[in-house]
Amino acid sequence: MTDEQKKKVFEYMGWDFYGCSSWQKHPLEGNDMVAAINKIGQNDNEWICFLGDCQFVKAKSDDWIKPFIVWLCGNPERFFKLMGEWLEVKNNAVD
Repeated sequence: MTDEQKKKVFEYMGWDFYGCSSWQKHPLEGNDMVAAINKIGQNDNEWICFLGDCQFVKAKSDDWIKPFIVWLCGNPERFFKLMGEWLEVKNNAVD
């Protein structure tokens, strides 16, 4: 996950990172992932788009044997990397 992707995650979540020099070092972990799932889930269309994009990535991976939700939510680092990529595409489509 790039710093720009992480910044987009923080902005989307409404977390204040301005003036905080340690936001880049903040590890996005399980509790953050639950908050992100709840935030994305507030809008059904965004949730469907996010899951669709993640399913596309999983289909291209070698990790096809794990159920989708276990694959997506079993690894916060993977989840937030995918979320950051999704936000880049989502934000570029709007701009």
